[in-house]
Amino acid sequence: MAGLAERLRAGERGLAALFLGGTDLTLVEMAGAAGFDFVVLDAEHGMAWRELPALLVACRAAGIPGIVRVLPKRPDMIHLALDWGADGVLVPGIESVDEAARAVAAGRYAPEGRRGVAFSTRGALYGKRSGPEFLAEANRTLAILLQVETQGALDQLDALLALPGYDGIFVGPTDLSVALGEQSRLTPRVDAVIEDVVRRAEAVGKPWGLFAGPAARYKLWRERGAAYCATGITSLVYGACEAWLKEGRGA
Repeated sequence: MAGLAERLRAGERGLAALFLGGTDLTLVEMAGAAGFDFVVLDAEHGMAWRELPALLVACRAAGIPGIVRVLPKRPDMIHLALDWGADGVLVPGIESVDEAARAVAAGRYAPEGRRGVAFSTRGALYGKRSGPEFLAEANRTLAILLQVETQGALDQLDALLALPGYDGIFVGPTDLSVALGEQSRLTPRVDAVIEDVVRRAEAVGKPWGLFAGPAARYKLWRERGAAYCATGITSLVYGACEAWLKEGRGA
């Protein structure tokens, strides 16, 4: 089965991702059984880092790629997540091309980056995979996604899109809306800025996606050509709970 990075490089579009901020392994299994294309194990706003090795084992068992969202400006978390067996990382809060380049370097082995080499890790199957072939395979198959959600990223967007070594951008509408001084991520101005980002990404062939939220927004952006769209487990569960209570109580 092709990994996320390989699917993106092959030009696939419309992939669906589920953000998981908790530590429950059964949710990983449910995401795989439901048909999501990958999960984002959230260590920025969620608690995933506390149980990350176990969550990544669950991803492998469920046959679903596990992408770890690390904290901003923490390249140490990037190489740890990959050593622990993550299929890739999502790096939030990028504010400059230099910062993006450091994140990419932390996730790639030389000559493409500066990731430290250890073949005893889970990512290398505890030594079963080693040598130059493994290093080249890891550089080819592990996904690095960079979030565009700050004014700095918008200001340097063309240079950011031209940066080699990463697999796609991920627009974070909520942080972006705050950076723009908007009161919601669902405003015409936020959508217009996202459309501008999309146009510029499409012009240079860089895969792009975003946190879509509701299914209708997923459909909208999938039809627009997004490589991947995401929703969150909390939104799905909370919405289902509200709907159940409303129908059951006749409210």
